[in-house]
Amino acid sequence: MSRCLVILLAGLFSLPVFAQRGDIPQEAVRQGFGVQKIVFASMDTDPAAEEVIVFGHDNGHWPEFDLFKSYVAVIDTKTREVKYISGEFVTDSYNITVSDLDGDGYDELYYRCLDMGRFATSPDGYNPALFYLYRKISLRPDPAPATPRKDKIHTLVIAGQDGSHWSEGAAECVRLMLENSGLFSVDVLITPDWGEDMSAFNPEFKKYSLVIIDYGGVEWAENVKSSFESYVADGGGVVFIHSSIIPMEKWPEYNKMTGLGAWNGRDERWGPYLYLQDGKYVYDYSPGWAGHHGLQHHIIVDHQAEGHPIIKGLPRRWHHFKDEIYTRLRGPAENIEVIATTRDSGRDEPVMWTVTYGKGRIFTDILGHCGSDPNMTYARTCTGYQVTFLRGCEWAATGAVTQPVPPDFPDEDHYTLRKDFKAPALCNSTRPL
Repeated sequence: MSRCLVILLAGLFSLPVFAQRGDIPQEAVRQGFGVQKIVFASMDTDPAAEEVIVFGHDNGHWPEFDLFKSYVAVIDTKTREVKYISGEFVTDSYNITVSDLDGDGYDELYYRCLDMGRFATSPDGYNPALFYLYRKISLRPDPAPATPRKDKIHTLVIAGQDGSHWSEGAAECVRLMLENSGLFSVDVLITPDWGEDMSAFNPEFKKYSLVIIDYGGVEWAENVKSSFESYVADGGGVVFIHSSIIPMEKWPEYNKMTGLGAWNGRDERWGPYLYLQDGKYVYDYSPGWAGHHGLQHHIIVDHQAEGHPIIKGLPRRWHHFKDEIYTRLRGPAENIEVIATTRDSGRDEPVMWTVTYGKGRIFTDILGHCGSDPNMTYARTCTGYQVTFLRGCEWAATGAVTQPVPPDFPDEDHYTLRKDFKAPALCNSTRPL
């Protein structure tokens, strides 16, 4: 059982005991607030554990959601000293995260509250516009600022020729995500447009540790295909995004690299449908066309390979913002590991997977639709999408993931957005919010 799970279970089973014992220090209790959640942690050099208590009360009822006024206290379990007490804040849930996300050997407290300066609802009280602030509390002094990485992952993003998607905007989203993480240096290459001369398109793949394909057009020239095959087989990292599993269907090695594909005449000759049923892979060789998507909608993403570095430590299930979801995928499905699925038509359809091709590591993420105008990049603003995408990129390039689990990662009931394509700043302030 993981340490985080032990902490959470301890908090759940201890809640009624502490509520009955009444030994919470009086200075930690404010009039009108009640105990809502208790979690145990190890937040400082003292061997005694700390007791993290969320106090709260109702702060208003709307037709489809509630708000709560809350504050957090941290109490030494041995001395009963109040080691920290926050200002009061408004939230839409009592969820907190207490874990050693920065790997320094001591837990930190992370919590999320509403930015009340931007909070609004529609006139009838429905459809709230919720904007979040993120707070981090550490009982240890902040370490010196990290030195920027000198060994950033040199990355090439290839985009273009995708009539149903906005190639330039999609590539810009990718560039912002990568560069804002501090882990990648990025070159973007937009191919010639439909009907234009592709002879000048000849990337130097081997200059890069990672190549990201966000492309939906015509098949590349033979020399470019051969160069790409060699790059991957020799250990190059590759990430395929969304519609990049559709093009170049007559290129056998491309189909092997993507593992699964859609549309463009693909049928049983390309390989089986692949989906999961009760956690087991199902290879379905029945005839039929590959590829389907319905109207854009929110989904629940289920992680299927929880020990894999890309998703290790992340919630098992999370809410993904509105997106165009591909299903009924089929292809060679060789050397493939399904990382995540979503439930569709009674079965678990893959939405993220990895493929091994020679020495190369490949990550495919079919989420992240970008429509044909600048206002339709919303799927890529989803925090869950950005975090799993960045972790998949790092893994494809290096075989490891060094990124911690962020406090704003969504849960099953709530999505979160990073509209500026970077992680929110965390604040250690003890001042009232």
